[in-house]
Amino acid sequence: MVTQNSTGSTSKLVIIGSGFHRQVLGGIAHPLCDWVQLLQSVAARVGGRLSAEDCAEPTQAWEKLAAQVAATTKKGLQANQAERELKEELCRVLQENTDGTHLVYRHHPLNKLVAAFLARGGSHLVSLNFDQLAYGEQANRAWRLPRSNGATKAKTGPRKCDVPLLYRRISVPNPESTVSMIWHPHGCIKSPQTLRLGYRDYGMLPAAYEHAFKQFKRWERRVFEKRYPRIRRAPKNAYKRMLEALAELDREPVDIIDREADTWVTRFMLLPVEVVGAEISSEEIGLRWLFVQRQRNLQRYAPDCVPVFHRQARTFRIPWKSRVERYASWEQAWCTVFI
Repeated sequence: MVTQNSTGSTSKLVIIGSGFHRQVLGGIAHPLCDWVQLLQSVAARVGGRLSAEDCAEPTQAWEKLAAQVAATTKKGLQANQAERELKEELCRVLQENTDGTHLVYRHHPLNKLVAAFLARGGSHLVSLNFDQLAYGEQANRAWRLPRSNGATKAKTGPRKCDVPLLYRRISVPNPESTVSMIWHPHGCIKSPQTLRLGYRDYGMLPAAYEHAFKQFKRWERRVFEKRYPRIRRAPKNAYKRMLEALAELDREPVDIIDREADTWVTRFMLLPVEVVGAEISSEEIGLRWLFVQRQRNLQRYAPDCVPVFHRQARTFRIPWKSRVERYASWEQAWCTVFI
């Protein structure tokens, strides 16, 4: 998982999904790694009904369950109110299953690998899961939004509740004065209302990602203006210089944010990326957009550090697998290439 890249840096960003849990638990149907099991467990607690066929489309199944709760409750809840209650119940289900599998994770090789990864300064783990099982003892640290000088407030564009998820992190200090960070862009069970599940949540996320991308571009321009004030095109060592600027950002105190670009998206745009046990589903249009923007941006000064997408040939050149993959359709490629 941790390898030295061509720039000489060991910093890396790793994205993990439910497939990570599936590897640890041996591929069994479990609420931590199987949407059918998770949604049916929640439905059973709130008096809803979801068949396996309903759960084939998890986001649609979530919307159906919210509508069932809103229609059957005596409180006369609106769908969004019912959804808030469902998120709290889902967190309880995940917490119970997290407690039940804690020992399995503690002794699993993948857990030790993640711990070694986070022990290296400047490493970033982006978890698309809601739970915190994947990083062992570090889960006891606070998942918090550092104080900011207005950096985390967006005047226009994304929802106010989506912007903090760009900045909120678990900080893992390192003896070398650098910090590794754990990010939960889809929310965390420590705060149920941060979970991103339904069509409304997924529909709003792209605006937040675009906001973070624009903040990254502003920061990038400031870095280039400082280092190359008279050069319009990026020189050959521009990528190395950008990584050095990012390392400086990681060395800054994380108890306060004074830069708008201090988000997980900024790290995603620059660092080598590996994806473990996650698929980029059709609902993740915002994350797909970020992958494309990352490719376009890095091709200016680091063309060998990004996957090359060939839409017509339906192929991906995957940097961490060093081979070209061919798929029957563009949709199949998006949903399988990162697993």
